Amino acid sequence: MCDACLASLRPDVSAHSMLRSDVSPHLLSLGPYAGVTRRLVKALKFDGSREVASRLASVLAPSVPAAWNVQVVTSVPLHASRERERGYNQADVLAREVAARLGVPSRLLLRRVRRTRQQARLRGAARSLNVEGAFEATERAPRRVLLVDDVLTTSRTLGECARTLRAAGATDVYVLVLAR
Repeated sequence: MCDACLASLRPDVSAHSMLRSDVSPHLLSLGPYAGVTRRLVKALKFDGSREVASRLASVLAPSVPAAWNVQVVTSVPLHASRERERGYNQADVLAREVAARLGVPSRLLLRRVRRTRQQARLRGAARSLNVEGAFEATERAPRRVLLVDDVLTTSRTLGECARTLRAAGATDVYVLVLAR
């Protein structure tokens, strides 16, 4: 990633109704899935360019609001078979880099308990059904969790992960995505 591309990124903190019922800001992203952001997501996710995560974390971490008072950073898990195919979980690579810059631990608080179909290939209600019950907590969650993923489309996956984290003890689940 060139310095000019990096300089063009402007993280945005906003609210998203599917993830929280109140109106306080709780979603941090680099913006729409287009242009430079789209190319960076594809490089991280499909091209094996893990070093992109470090550069992205250097832009995103300073934008995490201090008011969130994040205690731990976690990521949306891939199913074990998909992670073996890809060789890594791009969301976890990013989560670890963000956590290091925030000075908080990164822990795998969630596990995908069944293989789901790719959300990008589904529409509407099928997306909700696809991820319903697909995650379980690996341990009790701290009160304030930052959940990391690469792309937010309809928020069904992130919503199910947030629900699972709340059932495990989290009171506030904040979300960081590269693109929406």
